[in-house]
Amino acid sequence: MIRGGVLIACVFSRFYTVVAPRVLRPNSDYHVAITTQETSQPTTVTVAVSGKQHGGGMFEASQTVSVEPYTTHIVKIEVGDIFTCCMFFAFLKNV
Repeated sequence: MIRGGVLIACVFSRFYTVVAPRVLRPNSDYHVAITTQETSQPTTVTVAVSGKQHGGGMFEASQTVSVEPYTTHIVKIEVGDIFTCCMFFAFLKNV
């Protein structure tokens, strides 16, 4: 079990909410929920996780999705054999 200080539990703004676990487990799926509200356009979201692998290299996985207005989209990222978690980020852009 990796506890990443940079991982966010919940981010809320007027237009979107991002909810993600604070704990990242090696060799498992990592789910991030993105909800849009008060917008009339789809929002493009890129969710990414990176960290150090046990073998010494870097692990990075990301997924880009389009979230329709007033909906929630669950993003699933497959986490590899990580040793330490370095970063989680979500970029949002209205289309």
